[in-house]
Amino acid sequence: MFLKVIFLIFKKTNLGKEQWKKELESKHYDWKEVERIITLLQKKREIKDVKGIVHFLRTSLVKNLFSTNNNKLYYYTNFGTKYAIEKFKSETLKSLDFIANFSEKIFPLEKKIEFFSETKHSYGRTALIMSGNLLTIII
Repeated sequence: MFLKVIFLIFKKTNLGKEQWKKELESKHYDWKEVERIITLLQKKREIKDVKGIVHFLRTSLVKNLFSTNNNKLYYYTNFGTKYAIEKFKSETLKSLDFIANFSEKIFPLEKKIEFFSETKHSYGRTALIMSGNLLTIII
């Protein structure tokens, strides 16, 4: 009985938090730009526009882009944050993976190394780890 009551309290208190995660709007980040960039990255991957993705990420990728790392966005729930921000980070990772695995005939290895090296400097030390021929991206 005690566990059932605890579960019901947990479920009730987390319902509001789950709803908050689903809502796009917040004064703590630029949700319109986040949504725009998610769509942009998806479209560029669909049409295999590696140069467009590289250009966008080179010019725009910074740690707190559109305030997505604002601490206030991470205090409200027990874990995670707005689903739009999680999707934004996921789309960024997919785009980095897309670049890493793109045909070397079209986008040579030297260009990939140059891109990831520049990205490491603009994004920070934790942006990627290079080990032999394996690129592991950490955000």
